[in-house]
Amino acid sequence: MKPKAKRNIQDFVDQMAKCAQEAAQHGNMRTLYDIKKKLAGDYGKGGERPVKDKNGKILSNLEEQKTRWAEHFNEILNRPPPNETFEFNQIEEIDELPILMTSIDQIEAKNALERLRNRKAASEDKSQLNF
Repeated sequence: MKPKAKRNIQDFVDQMAKCAQEAAQHGNMRTLYDIKKKLAGDYGKGGERPVKDKNGKILSNLEEQKTRWAEHFNEILNRPPPNETFEFNQIEEIDELPILMTSIDQIEAKNALERLRNRKAASEDKSQLNF
């Protein structure tokens, strides 16, 4: 490899390492993971897992794998209807649950929205619960 190409590769890796360090310091795990995948060359591999038959034998032939997938989904999706059905009218009425209902103002709502991170699922904030 030519010296200029080696230097370019090294500069690229150094740049990625710097970005990864900044992402780690800011808690941006998505960027950190993307950089790791780019440097490791994990794109395009797809995490393929072997397909096994009912006895646990690994199927290497693509047609056998397709047949096994069709068989699997046929078993899973084509089930007879249940014998017992649930009647919603059987539920006893429950008194009102004690739920604390306080109004929030615009500042609280704005602060809560600013604390949300991109690509993160919302979850319960246990620090704010008052029981």
